[in-house]
Amino acid sequence: MALAAIASAASGVAGGLAGSILNYNATNRAQTHGENAARNAANSISNSWNASKGAYDSAASNIDDYGNTVTAAYGDDTAIGNAGTQYQQAANKQSDTYKADDFSYDGNVNVFYDKAWQTNNDAQNSALERSAASSGNLYASNTAQNIAKNTSANANSAYKEAMEAYQSDYANKLSAYNSEQSAAQQEGSQNITADQNRTSNLANYLSSATSASSDVNTAKANNTLAKANAYQSTASEYASQLANAGGKKANSLSY
Repeated sequence: MALAAIASAASGVAGGLAGSILNYNATNRAQTHGENAARNAANSISNSWNASKGAYDSAASNIDDYGNTVTAAYGDDTAIGNAGTQYQQAANKQSDTYKADDFSYDGNVNVFYDKAWQTNNDAQNSALERSAASSGNLYASNTAQNIAKNTSANANSAYKEAMEAYQSDYANKLSAYNSEQSAAQQEGSQNITADQNRTSNLANYLSSATSASSDVNTAKANNTLAKANAYQSTASEYASQLANAGGKKANSLSY
């Protein structure tokens, strides 16, 4: 009886032990399965991130290439800054406007008298006197009248010639003045137009250069931020799965 009881008790213990072993194995298998699943999930996250990382890095490289193209076309930031300074100087410059000088002429009719007219006149009058003397009319009234008429005619002729020369010289000087002023006015107008064109060209260059440079910087910033946000989200999920992997190694996750 005692042996039977002992045998029965031993059988009960053995049965309980076997049940415990089965429960442990089942639990262990479930845990291992869960850890493997977590590791696989971590690996999947790592692989997916590597693909995304490649896309972000490729985009960064393309942006850098475009930035190099922009620099080749417009120069670096220093060149753009210098152009900005030049534009401000050009925009603030007051272009010299044309200001005509007053016409000045210092000639007078006396300058243009024939210096020999008086000598010629005296010679003619002397000839008249000799003629009158030879005929006995030196002191006749008509002799004096003839000499006066001759002198008046010579004086008028000399004045007329002097005045014509004076007027011709005045006209020539005025024409030269007008030509010089016209040339100066045209040059001033051309300078103003050149200044305006330079200012406009600098403005167009700065608009294009700053716009292109801003596009590059904005694209870089957006791509960097998107990559950082995506990595942060991915790293958080990856860490959670790795924690559930029970120390099992998974593919690494690198930025």
